Amino acid sequence: MKIKVNFLKATLLLLLFAATSGFALAQRTISGLVTDKSNGETLIGASVIVTGTTKGTLTDVDGKYSLDVPADATSLTFSFTGYSSLTIPLGASNVVNAPLEGGTTLQTFVVNSGYVSLKSQEVTNSITSVRSGEFNKGNINEASQLLQGKVAGLTISRPSGNPNANPEIRLRGISTISGNTQPLVVVDGIPGVSLNSVDPNDILTMDVLKDGSAAAIYGTQGSSGVILITTKKGTIGTTSAEYNVQLVNESIANTPKYMDAAQFKAANAAAGNATADKGNTTDWLDLVTRTANSQTHSLSLGGGLSKGTTYRASFNYRDAQGVSLKDGFKQLNGRFNLTQTALDDKLKVTFDAAATNRNAEYAFDEGFRYAVTYNPTAPVYSTDVAFAPYGGYHQIGGFDTYNPVALVNQSTNTGQNKRINLNARAEYEILSGLSVSALYGKATESDLNGTFYSTKGLFRGGAGGANLGYASRFTEDRVKDFFNSLVTYKVKVDKLDVNVLAGYEQQVNNKENFRVQARNLPSEGQSYNSVGSTNATTVSDPGVRISSFKARNQLVSYLGRVGLNYDDTYFGQVSLRRDGSSMLAEGKKTGVFYSVSGGANLNKILKLNNVDNLKLRVGYGTTGALPRTEYLNQTLYKSSIGVIELARNPSNFGWERKAELNAGIDFGVLGNRLTGSVDYYSRNITDMLYYFGTIPGTELQGADAGLWANAGNLTSSGIEVAVNYNVIKAKSNDDLNWVTSFNFSTLSSVLNKLSTDQLKIGAQGRLEIAAAGLPGTSNVNYVLVEEGKTLGQLYGYKYAGVDAAGNAKIFNKEGVAVPLADGKSADKVVIGNGLPKFTFGWSNSLRYGAFDFNIFLRGVLGHQLMNEYRITYENADKGETEKFNRIQTKYYDAAYKQGPRDVLDRFVEKADFLRIDNITLGYTLKLPAAASNLFKNARVFASANNVATFTGYTGVNPEPIFVDYGGGNNGAERALVGDPLAIGIDRRSNYFTTRSFNIGLSLGF
Repeated sequence: MKIKVNFLKATLLLLLFAATSGFALAQRTISGLVTDKSNGETLIGASVIVTGTTKGTLTDVDGKYSLDVPADATSLTFSFTGYSSLTIPLGASNVVNAPLEGGTTLQTFVVNSGYVSLKSQEVTNSITSVRSGEFNKGNINEASQLLQGKVAGLTISRPSGNPNANPEIRLRGISTISGNTQPLVVVDGIPGVSLNSVDPNDILTMDVLKDGSAAAIYGTQGSSGVILITTKKGTIGTTSAEYNVQLVNESIANTPKYMDAAQFKAANAAAGNATADKGNTTDWLDLVTRTANSQTHSLSLGGGLSKGTTYRASFNYRDAQGVSLKDGFKQLNGRFNLTQTALDDKLKVTFDAAATNRNAEYAFDEGFRYAVTYNPTAPVYSTDVAFAPYGGYHQIGGFDTYNPVALVNQSTNTGQNKRINLNARAEYEILSGLSVSALYGKATESDLNGTFYSTKGLFRGGAGGANLGYASRFTEDRVKDFFNSLVTYKVKVDKLDVNVLAGYEQQVNNKENFRVQARNLPSEGQSYNSVGSTNATTVSDPGVRISSFKARNQLVSYLGRVGLNYDDTYFGQVSLRRDGSSMLAEGKKTGVFYSVSGGANLNKILKLNNVDNLKLRVGYGTTGALPRTEYLNQTLYKSSIGVIELARNPSNFGWERKAELNAGIDFGVLGNRLTGSVDYYSRNITDMLYYFGTIPGTELQGADAGLWANAGNLTSSGIEVAVNYNVIKAKSNDDLNWVTSFNFSTLSSVLNKLSTDQLKIGAQGRLEIAAAGLPGTSNVNYVLVEEGKTLGQLYGYKYAGVDAAGNAKIFNKEGVAVPLADGKSADKVVIGNGLPKFTFGWSNSLRYGAFDFNIFLRGVLGHQLMNEYRITYENADKGETEKFNRIQTKYYDAAYKQGPRDVLDRFVEKADFLRIDNITLGYTLKLPAAASNLFKNARVFASANNVATFTGYTGVNPEPIFVDYGGGNNGAERALVGDPLAIGIDRRSNYFTTRSFNIGLSLGF
């Protein structure tokens, strides 16, 4: 099957359809303000809907809205969480203000369900909406931080405080091991947009499509869930500006517990290591870290004209320092939106443009490890001639030990990242309820990186060897072209509302990169810009690498959805999507994904007393997944020193498929002051893609000899609970208002199969992965992947104490204590699991007069972590004690002298934790009359992030670790793509966590 892309043809057909259709009824634009009736406070993100339809909008940051309504519309319905909905008839005026108050009616608000918006009571899937007023506060540098802990089932793991690191995001656990494990991000209708291209200050709402029936409309892209982002827009009839500034002070929150110089001297004296004491007292961690000071500035201007023009422009500047020296970024982001209506408001055209430029310095995470473990009695510099090859830096030498100050000062890793997103959308209403639209978007991403290691650097620089210095330059460009055309039809027949969507969609992704790197540099004056100065004469010289890559893939889709609403009592949805991808084998390029869901307003049916809302939802949906990389089952070209060889990979794989059942119930009592939802889901993932090793009989050799195949089956299930309670409801602005929100989720994932009749993982369906790579344990693995068992199994021996010489003993499979040296593979057992069983988040928001206060707590339970610091540096072996500083946790045992020869359960720790993620206190200033001419509002606030963590884990951070990038031992670089099957390994190379305090000011003009 050939996939053709023809944007022009689809666009011409759409315009022809619009031009030949009947005339549309006239519209008018209604605008106004939504407020709290008791105190006049504006409500951000309140829902405004044309009564009897799903046509609506949300209020902006000033509580204002603007909505084009049909001429036959009779009223608008306003709603906001915690308030009664209010229906106001439309008269001659085009300005309608809505003061909302508490009550017992069902809350109604607009939910972005993908491609179209629905009224909240019509939603039959598992969708969680988070609005700007509910976002996380404090030191927020990227969009996912706004949601952390806010959505049941959505786990956002930030195992470190690295400002340049992207978080690992999992929605209801793992949905693929070879595709995109992170949810699809859709920004203003454009799928696959990078989260880093959207500044947090520009986001109005984030809707999370959690279950298969919700995500099925996105087909192959929605297998790991979908996050829909709606950015802020302007409002007709007003002009407003806003300026926000934040100043942040950040420091290391936690470190491994290690010996200081005095303790190190005493330990080595006791062990008889006379040469270990170098005569100094050096705090290595203090020398390579700092208290980071960051700042954020945001300026926005928005408004609209009475003739149907709205606009918003924003500019954001972030200067984020990391706590490691030479670490952080400076970023400038701009976003512009323009909306224009024409042809008697029948035509609506929207244009969005966003650009981001980030200049970053990347930390060497290994610097933390060596700062902890390098001899604390050694000097930073030495005049001894033996250290001249290292630029005068003291170096102990030996395996995996480097002067951390030299590492930081003699190494450079920088990057420049550019993101440009452009999209234009035209919507034409042919008849009342019948509309057509076309959307074209282009996303361009460009990365330029440079890495340099000094000729005098021991860490990766090769100092003292034959090939001195190391320089690398890498550039990559990625371009996505996206087009869709949609037809929507909404009609009401008696008590039945019908909402129909049909569409056509195309995506084209192009990527190309180039890398050059070399050793043997005669000069280092030009840093990584002197790669071409290498003394290497051929590409076969050690350390020389030149590579380039270009790829293109296409996705063509047809989609449709029908939604039904009978008397606001019974609801249903059916969706169908057909995807065709160029990334799959011939004959397997197309896939069909569908969903069906229904709901019922039980309160309206049963007429329950003292119950304000009770709705049942059930949905079933299918999605798919594609591999991460192009051309995996096509002809490959191999290069070896100027010779081009042709080889064919016999892979013939097709779609991964996920089927998911979700059942949920939404409720509201006490006048809807107490609301919430409970969901149960069960998913079954089949035909999972997996890469098998060398396959005999194939044409490919070496690293290319493997085979991709559809071989896996994974099942997951869980329960999610979300509750919101207005504990104390204010009757006026002078009264206390207290709202508490809590969410809780469980997760269980079982890998049923990862083999075929011909292809097996390991022996007997067992595979050991994630090599330790430590001294003496290079071939020892941490994780066991086993068919029929849960994911995340940590693997090793059960510890049985030590013998008289301090050598470790283990329990063999018969339960008898034997020397570790006599241990066999059959004696190893599962000693922990890195996948959490429970996660929860708890937020409390209070307002009293001009003061507002928020505290947010988050917890994760039921997981363990393999503490690699302890495995490597906790033993008291004489030779190891002299070479490395020691880790001294509560588990430290001076009698344990066996070096790290294998993985023992004594190094696996429970990592349950409760964390106070954020505390924010704000005050809205009462402006004097003179100032009110300059400012509409002013608010000051102070905030703290990662305030305190309550845990028994002795490592740096008890946060779950969902992906392993390898150890990076003895200067080796860690993998660029992590292994999602290797869960729960707390590596020594992980960046430390941080605690931040910030103050801020918001001004409205």
